[in-house]
Amino acid sequence: MKAIFLILFLSITGISTAQIIGGSLVDDGRKMVSISNFTVTDSLYTGTVVMSLAVNRKGEVTSGKNIAEGTTITSTPIRIKVRNYAMKLKFEEAVYFPEFHYVTVKFMVKKP
Repeated sequence: MKAIFLILFLSITGISTAQIIGGSLVDDGRKMVSISNFTVTDSLYTGTVVMSLAVNRKGEVTSGKNIAEGTTITSTPIRIKVRNYAMKLKFEEAVYFPEFHYVTVKFMVKKP
């Protein structure tokens, strides 16, 4: 019984921290190789920014676009800060992936 409770607790807390929402990158099973907690710190704002990222065959993020649905922060400087953070993410590299994969990612903005 304790094991079931522990598994249930871990699965519930794991759901709340999942930040990669979906996209063709997820559908093809491509993994992220850089370590990220998807959290950006800012002294004035807290909330979320949802972005669509394009990833090339080398695993580099080549572009990022803000998505209004799910984003709670309207500050342009904070959105730019999150985009700069997103551009540093790295994913698996392989020649058999399409030229560009797309993924939707949710970033948390928190006060330090």
